[in-house]
Amino acid sequence: MEAETRRGLRAWLAFPPPTDLFHESKQKWLEETCDWVLRRREFVEWLAPNAKSVNTKSLLWINGPAGLGKTVPCASIVEHLSETSQTPVAYFFLSSDFESRDNPYAAIRSWVHQPTSCNQVAYHLVRDKWLAQHEEFATQIEIGQGDGKSLRGFLGSITRAVADTYSHILVVSQDEPEIRSGMLEQCGELKIVPEDVQSDVARYSRSIVDKKLPKKDDATREGIYQMLAHRSQGQFLWFKLDEDSLRSWKNKKQLEVAIEEIPSGLNHIYQRNWARISKLPEPIRDRAYSLLQWAVFSIRPPTVNEISEAMLIE
Repeated sequence: MEAETRRGLRAWLAFPPPTDLFHESKQKWLEETCDWVLRRREFVEWLAPNAKSVNTKSLLWINGPAGLGKTVPCASIVEHLSETSQTPVAYFFLSSDFESRDNPYAAIRSWVHQPTSCNQVAYHLVRDKWLAQHEEFATQIEIGQGDGKSLRGFLGSITRAVADTYSHILVVSQDEPEIRSGMLEQCGELKIVPEDVQSDVARYSRSIVDKKLPKKDDATREGIYQMLAHRSQGQFLWFKLDEDSLRSWKNKKQLEVAIEEIPSGLNHIYQRNWARISKLPEPIRDRAYSLLQWAVFSIRPPTVNEISEAMLIE
């Protein structure tokens, strides 16, 4: 009977399937990294049991530039809270892989479902609301399904929903004007700066060099560590975009030259890669443009087989 009820709840909530981002990010985590965010004053005050009495905002926005490392620390926070919190923890990772990425309200459906799967109190609460078909609860779940998909409307909805409660909401994203304009006055803010991730960058740099250049002597690898960490400007994505320049057959001088030739900043790397594509012979260039169009405008990232089939049709 309970299994049937749970199936009915899932159908009623119509929550989206979870993405793999949380588990993928956990696998990318390096030991002794991401701890800095747990020590930041803004995070500590937001999570404090007596947060309401110290006038701390229940909604905290962690933001930073692209590539500075937000997803892995976010996964680390989720794991930390799941292990230490005495109350249920729900999370939702929104990415370009997600078909409903333009509708943040999908997160609410997932948040409501997650506690019901592991907490009997939450399960009975949601079950009773479902059985009673309580109009107010249904409205909270359905809100925004029409024209209310804006970020401001979403944040307003969840802020009102947790008013006069001890719930805590954490939003992690880039610091984009559209997102900032949607943040409300009731929102606390933790801005990620390069100094925050400096030690994490150093460890990540070492992991990349040790993986790509395992046979180089310690002095050579130490020099490459330092160069990469300095050139990255704290951007983890910068490493990923150019780690292939670290070839084991190169000597120390060649490796240093290769690193110096990597453009600084993600925008310059994107510009360099675009320039390379633009200079390809016409048939190869047109094919590259077509591949990029399929990747950018697809509802979800296409598989290799889907891309191959699309190119054959063209």
